[in-house]
Amino acid sequence: MIRYGLSARIYHWISAVIVLGMLPVGEYLGHFNPPDGPVTDTLYMLHESFGVLLWLVVLARFVTRQVNGTPPMPDSAGFVVDIVSKLNHLGMYLLLLVQPVTGFLANSAGGYDVTWFNLIKLPALIAKDDKLSDSLVMLHKYGGLALIVLVCTHLFGAMYHGFIRRDGVVGRMV
Repeated sequence: MIRYGLSARIYHWISAVIVLGMLPVGEYLGHFNPPDGPVTDTLYMLHESFGVLLWLVVLARFVTRQVNGTPPMPDSAGFVVDIVSKLNHLGMYLLLLVQPVTGFLANSAGGYDVTWFNLIKLPALIAKDDKLSDSLVMLHKYGGLALIVLVCTHLFGAMYHGFIRRDGVVGRMV
């Protein structure tokens, strides 16, 4: 079995940890309207900061993938499984690159600063526009829900390959 390179595996697991931490926080902030206060402010700051970090890690991961390629897959699991796998990975890559951008632009349009881990204030990329901000927030929320579906599909796929097919797919990334 040929594994992914070390850098690809590291980027994968860093991305996974960040996403698995960010999704519940994002859902909490976006759907439960927590009261304003220091805890909520800290959760927003962490969500935004890890979003910026995630974008950088996924970008590095994507570049690494383009440079190094991917190891060959074991024998096909069948046409449908192969297509679902490819579409799922494409969807995750797209959302992992787009979600941080929509969140950042929503903050910019809403007139909110993003200060990376309370250290570096990032410049707003667009002018304040409440209507645009509302649209971007909705896009970010729906993107988050789509990402949850794709991550769950990815996890079920990993369990399918690891526990049912036992075909070495999971071992390529571990």
